[in-house]
Amino acid sequence: MRAVPQGRGLMGRGEAESSSNSRSLRVLPIRTEIPAAADTPAVCEFYQFDETEIPAAADVSLPLPRPFDSTACALQHLAQQQQLLLALQQLQPAAAAASRSLLQDPALAALHEATHSGLVAEEVSRHIEFGRQAKITVELQLLNKGAAAAASVFILLPYSEATQLGWMKASAANGKQLKVLPVSRLLPSISSLIWEDWGQRQLLLQKEELLLAAAAAGSSSNFKSPCWPSVFQIQLERPLQQTESVKLTVSYILGRPYRPLPQAVELEAIQSVIFATSLNWPLPYKALRSSLSFQLPPQTSLGEAGERRMQQKSFQKLSEGLWKWASAAAVEPLAAVEPFAVVFPLPQHLGFLFAAERLLLLPLSGAAVSEDFYKFHNDAALQQGPFNPVSVALLQGLAPGTPRLALQNKEVPRAPPVPSHVLFDLHASLPPDVFNLDVADSAGNLTTAFAAREGPEEAPLSTRLEVTTAAVWPRFPVLGGWNFDLRVRYNQPVSSLLLQQEAGSSSSSVSLKIPLEPIFSDIYAEQLSLTVALPTGATNIRCSSPVEFDSVEEKRIKWWFDIVTSRPALSLKWHSISASPSPHEERSLTVTFDYPYPVDLEHFKKLLLLLLLLAVLVIGTLLSRWKLRFTTPEEDAAAAALQSAFEKVRKELGRVAEAAIKDTGSYLNCAAAAAAESGQSSSKQKKPQEQEMQQWSKCMQQHENDVAALLQTAPEANSSIAAFQEALEDYRNTVQAFAAGLLNNAKDKKTEKAEQDVKAAADQLRAAARCSTKLHKA
Repeated sequence: MRAVPQGRGLMGRGEAESSSNSRSLRVLPIRTEIPAAADTPAVCEFYQFDETEIPAAADVSLPLPRPFDSTACALQHLAQQQQLLLALQQLQPAAAAASRSLLQDPALAALHEATHSGLVAEEVSRHIEFGRQAKITVELQLLNKGAAAAASVFILLPYSEATQLGWMKASAANGKQLKVLPVSRLLPSISSLIWEDWGQRQLLLQKEELLLAAAAAGSSSNFKSPCWPSVFQIQLERPLQQTESVKLTVSYILGRPYRPLPQAVELEAIQSVIFATSLNWPLPYKALRSSLSFQLPPQTSLGEAGERRMQQKSFQKLSEGLWKWASAAAVEPLAAVEPFAVVFPLPQHLGFLFAAERLLLLPLSGAAVSEDFYKFHNDAALQQGPFNPVSVALLQGLAPGTPRLALQNKEVPRAPPVPSHVLFDLHASLPPDVFNLDVADSAGNLTTAFAAREGPEEAPLSTRLEVTTAAVWPRFPVLGGWNFDLRVRYNQPVSSLLLQQEAGSSSSSVSLKIPLEPIFSDIYAEQLSLTVALPTGATNIRCSSPVEFDSVEEKRIKWWFDIVTSRPALSLKWHSISASPSPHEERSLTVTFDYPYPVDLEHFKKLLLLLLLLAVLVIGTLLSRWKLRFTTPEEDAAAAALQSAFEKVRKELGRVAEAAIKDTGSYLNCAAAAAAESGQSSSKQKKPQEQEMQQWSKCMQQHENDVAALLQTAPEANSSIAAFQEALEDYRNTVQAFAAGLLNNAKDKKTEKAEQDVKAAADQLRAAARCSTKLHKA
């Protein structure tokens, strides 16, 4: 892999002559190591900020990028907060009522208390470690110059950092964890920055830094969003007496700290990202000495031009990728000194969880069911140029044409993957006792997902979730700006979540510990919700957690076997969370409830379901055997009378049919005898034949009259009687045709066919009499 000039920098007005200096790194499949990206930020002065991708109307369903506007808005409100505190100090005693009304805001009251406490920050040292997320560590040495002891200290985070705060902790010099309490009830969300305040200008990097400086000085009035800082209270181990000092360490993680620059690059190129902050860490106390250091990702650098920029800002290069700034000048409370931006290459995907939802069903015994839904978004640079499947395969270390499902097969030759901003897979850590793992997606036939379980039995289970996007071969990766959904379902023994169970005289108390950490390591989550369904019959539900929830609601839901019952459930929502750096610092939710029943009601639910199924089966069998009908006595009498009439019709039609067939048989026998003696026939011999024919005709006419009379007595059977009449008429015509052929001495195939037609017409006549009864019963 080597750097190739591409001329891809975006120029501002009047900067077209600098286009030949624009460069980006391009990944070529020659070597797999990452070079020192010396030329990437060499032209950062000429990079132009792209037009924001926020639409003309607000759409909170889309992931919002983090341009400089959120940082500038935060610095402006921080300056306004500083001016307000100075104004409160200068108020005369006569305006005490006005100051008390202003100090009703908890955050402002805490800052006012901090500025009057007499605490001084002798040294503030901040270190930023850049990766997929930014990990910030601040070391404070505070001296109490006030007249009273201080039991706690206050710190603040600007709006741009508080909206993406994934994890935070504070510790003393001896390593003991200190309690950190938010003064404001809820942390702000990035959606609170209204869409009108997202940048609509195209500015160069230097001009954007001037905008940040103007906002930090309080001279910018372009923002209308409430970008106030978030204040936190750290409780000390013991009160800090006068003239005593204490050392504190504050660590926190920022989930989405970057914006790609430029906005779109080719698939093989290494993206650059931009990060904005101030040289000092704003505090509500006066800082005597301040320092800032940052560590770039491994095997990356700022380049020659980027290093010159940082040196101009008084930064010193301590080692490869490590830069530091220090100043002995005192910094006033809430002041932000020289905001700046740093641009560096980051060959990593910027995937984060835009939304994470979990439904957890907890029985008293057996297995707990967890159904998770995740919506990912890749904040990395967008796709520029045509899509190249060969490059995608080489980035994964696969030979072109190798299916991605072959990653599960260790026998398939594979080179080390090339670092890229494209998201190919995710890694999830699940407990070792997880079973029935199922991974799916909700993108129809455009996306496929599969999971592979890794790790020894004695170690925590490591589950690797491979996420690919597929339309045609080969499958597509998750590029910058793409979203994808993922559903993960698994079971876990509820005993592994059981924290405590105490049996009492009337009820038992059960405590469960539910982890709140994301299952994906190094992945930031923006919006989260958890629904915990407790066993049926649970009462007196309590919950506690170090996480500040946006809302906690108790409701009832239904699940399998909940036929006539429901389950109590807790619905919790919060935002901004990242995985804890170490397992012993993982955050969890403790749910305690009382269960008044001696046994689990879930067993009775299953028994009740079996009884209901058995009852339905028995009732269905009885109804089909007894043919029960739910009617009134009047309806039963009317139905019985109608059935009796239909039975009489059936018998009468059957009698008429058999009589007609019998009469026809006598007539046809006479016609056959006359045909056999046709050679000796005379006028005297034909006279009996004619008499037999007239007699048969009278009989058939009488049968038709009987059927017509039957129609008058039973009008309900008009359709079946009409069908019988048609069959009787067809039978009569067929017999006449056959008899005429016999009298004409015709012994050919036509006569034989006519005889068969007579037999078929007789069968149809009998069938018409029988079918009428079936129709009546229906």
